[in-house]
Formats: sequence, structure tokens, C-alpha cells
Amino acid sequence: MKRLRRLFPKRKRGFTTMEVLVAGTIGLIALGAFASFNRFQTFALRNQAAQLAVQTDARAVIDLMAREVRRAGLDPTCGKAFEGIAIAEPQGIQVQADLNGDGAIGAPGESIYYRRNLETGAVERVAGGVTDVVLPGDEVQGGSVRYFDGVGNELTNATGGGLSAAQRASVRRVRISLVLAADLVDPNSTGQARASVSTDVELRSRFFLTGAACP
Repeated sequence: MKRLRRLFPKRKRGFTTMEVLVAGTIGLIALGAFASFNRFQTFALRNQAAQLAVQTDARAVIDLMAREVRRAGLDPTCGKAFEGIAIAEPQGIQVQADLNGDGAIGAPGESIYYRRNLETGAVERVAGGVTDVVLPGDEVQGGSVRYFDGVGNELTNATGGGLSAAQRASVRRVRISLVLAADLVDPNSTGQARASVSTDVELRSRFFLTGAACP
């Protein structure tokens, strides 16, 4: 019998109930910590994506506006039959360009008006009688259009309205600014994803300017 006991020793006891409870508790704590970390990382990535989207939207609209404002006054015939800048307001600008060279303004894309809708807050593009919303009002937090002459002096209207015809004819540079914001994904965050973008547009086509000589 003793020999059998030596050959087949008595088995050791398993885990106690207390040990199982302690191990389970530690496992739940670790799982909770991992879940919390994963949730934090997910919200952080989504917030970064929201910030990138706001910056991308702002830059895309600013680039579009700059590209079309830059050709203001394009006049291949040198007839000077139109104003390069027809409206110059703090919240809007209308530019004209003779794109097809017929000496008149009327073809598609030759007259474009960018404006901030004061009722909805949206940034709109008006061309050919069609109004398109390029940025919704809930994204736009602010913005402006500023005008400068050839020596860098800012041109303004004392009443805060649009520039006079003489002032519009003196514009050499336009500064366009936009401020956008969007709510962050994280429900515990009170901040917003924001983007403030501006650019200066040098007017290349200056035949419409007073005193400018045509080639």
C-alpha cells in the first residue's frame, strides 16, 4: 500500500473560492480599464477626424473663393465696359470677368457673388441666378472680406456698408477670412473643432482699374 501511495501521490487541492473571487475581480478591473482606454482612444480619433474635416472644409472654400476672385476684371478686349468688382461688402464680394472675350458680362461664370447670408449664417455662391450653399450656417462662426489699395491702405465705408465705385476701382488686394466650428464627438467634451483660415488675393487682371493702361 505504501508503495502504491508513493507511485500515486495524493492530488493537490484546486483554487479556493477566495482565490477565484480575487482573480475574477482583478480580471474585471483590467477589462474595465481596457474598455475605458479603448473608448478614450476612439473618441480621440473621432475628434481628430472632426478637426481635420473642419480645416479641410475651410481651406477648400477659401481656395475656391480666392481662385475666382483673383480673375476679377479679366478683360481680353480691353473695352472696360464692366466693373471687375461690382459689390464690395464686409460680408460679400461680387466679381466679374469676361471669360469668353466677347466684351460683355453674361456667360456662365462671368459674374459670381460670394456672400454670408445674415439670416441663416451660410456662405453662399450666386452665379447665373442660381444660389448654392457652399458652407452651412451651423458650421460658420465668422468671416469677413477686406479690401486694400495699391499701397496697402484698407478701404472701408464709414457706415459699415459696401465700398463706393471709386473705392472698388482702387482695390488691388482682397483678404478673405473664414472661421468654422463643429461639435466634437466626445459627449464629455465641451469644446469644438475650430478652424480659422484666411488668404490674401492679389488681383492679377487690372484693366478695370482707373488709370490702368491696356496693352
